[in-house]
Amino acid sequence: MRHQLSFEPGLPQHLSVSVLLPLNWAFLRMRSLGVVLGFLSVAWMAGCSGGKSNNPLPTLGSFNPTSVTARNAAFTLSVAGTGFVSTSTVQWNGTARVTTFVSSTQLQAAITAADVATAGTVNVTVSSPTPGGGVSSAVMFTIDNPSPTLVSLNPNSAFAGGPAFTLNLTGTNFVSTSTVLWNGSSRPTTFVSGTQLQAAIPPLAAGPPAPPTSPLRRLHQLFPS
Repeated sequence: MRHQLSFEPGLPQHLSVSVLLPLNWAFLRMRSLGVVLGFLSVAWMAGCSGGKSNNPLPTLGSFNPTSVTARNAAFTLSVAGTGFVSTSTVQWNGTARVTTFVSSTQLQAAITAADVATAGTVNVTVSSPTPGGGVSSAVMFTIDNPSPTLVSLNPNSAFAGGPAFTLNLTGTNFVSTSTVLWNGSSRPTTFVSGTQLQAAIPPLAAGPPAPPTSPLRRLHQLFPS
């Protein structure tokens, strides 16, 4: 049976249901296809970005310890700050060290004995990879010289008025910048090793005669005959 639809004046009067239904279905299919394509586009963009937000820029606040003595053994440096991620690394003068992620505010870095073999200062930073990320501002780490100890001298005595000679010093914790002091005044020093130094001692000025050691001689000076 054929159905008639009524329309406002001026519009076609005799469109059949058999014509309208296919048009309606085509519109619904196009709208559904648009929804699907939109969803696929969003999914594709999320896949391209990995579905992750950018890494934050790390900031370095402090570390522990703040200094060590030169020739120290290997140790763990605890680093505190903000914006750390699981792929952040501690940089030692710009070179990455083996890093353990503890939390977004704490990292731990393995510092080797070679890293602290000599005295000086080191710039410590934290680096996070892209997307985002970056390198934090540097904080200075100090490596101090060890305190030297003196064990023995060779020779350990000399005659007043004698010639110049080389003094050999044996001890521990000597460094290339160690200096031998002679009555508080520095002398030209040669670094031999961490346990030996050599100092150039000038000719010794003749001093006053040594005091007598014999009580009888001392009495003779006090009460001459």
